[in-house]
Amino acid sequence: MAASFRLQKNGCALLALLFSGISSASPPPSEASPEHLLSWPVRDWEIHGSFLASQAPLKGAVLLIAGSGPTDRNWESPMLPGTNGSGRLIAEFFSAKGFASLRYDK
Repeated sequence: MAASFRLQKNGCALLALLFSGISSASPPPSEASPEHLLSWPVRDWEIHGSFLASQAPLKGAVLLIAGSGPTDRNWESPMLPGTNGSGRLIAEFFSAKGFASLRYDK
């Protein structure tokens, strides 16, 4: 799978997707849904991320953006004890519902 992403720092726009019909009960993520590790250049930086999509026909896609501070693509921070991986868990939830997701280290 070849993917090319171009991000612009100036005039950065965030795309918010609204979803309907997503229930709170979630089946376990499919074993046939491999996570693809990606990287792309943004000016002088190399951004690293993960793309996850189910093997079923896709209903849409989401861009998962971590909050403030030194947070990685799984929404874990070296400033907080332990690892909860809530970003990864949300990506797996969306994958189980037929949505692709992209999350990245910042």
